[in-house]
Amino acid sequence: KELCRLSALERNLYFADVAKAASALKKCYKPDAICYMDLEDVDDELVSHIIPKYKEDGTYGVQPIIDSNAEYSRRVMSKISADEVFSVMEKLLKKE
Repeated sequence: KELCRLSALERNLYFADVAKAASALKKCYKPDAICYMDLEDVDDELVSHIIPKYKEDGTYGVQPIIDSNAEYSRRVMSKISADEVFSVMEKLLKKE
């Protein structure tokens, strides 16, 4: 569903989940900043990218590129383990 077609409740719940995922990412990887990208594409899907940024590897202050072949994407993705993020997210969700 497109962002502009979500009800206020749906939008608030969606972005609350995005915030929880970003919180888990920050706890796991301690980035200097987080970049958010919301994309709507084929099949009327809303996709959010939560991208950690680091001063020491040159990703901080650089506009992210979503391309599996790009050097930027390889540097960012090399730091991320989905299992770790999901584990932290589960703990955060249990606190609610």
